[in-house]
Amino acid sequence: MNFRLTVSILGKLLVLFSFSFSVPLIAAYIFDNPYYPFLIPAALSLLTGAILGYGFKTEGELDSLRHKESFAIVGLIWLLMSIFAPCIHPVWNWSHRCLLRVDVRLYHDWRFSSDS
Repeated sequence: MNFRLTVSILGKLLVLFSFSFSVPLIAAYIFDNPYYPFLIPAALSLLTGAILGYGFKTEGELDSLRHKESFAIVGLIWLLMSIFAPCIHPVWNWSHRCLLRVDVRLYHDWRFSSDS
């Protein structure tokens, strides 16, 4: 299995996924709602995707993509998207005292919902 190609494609797909947060981010900003619940997951998925996609840069190897890599990419992108997507739900306590306090049970509930 071509590990570099698989990770590179996963990273580029995560970068594309991070732009899906832009519509609710803009809407929250326009309607004067808190926009940081959308900004932080977008930045995390953009940063992770950029590191994976361009850290394992491959040139001209797309022709060597086989079924094994394709199945791995599909399975892993579903897993990665379901990890980043629940970050927008209100399981995070976005108070000024503790930015990263999270209720783990709610996170797993929202992760299950984003998987479905």
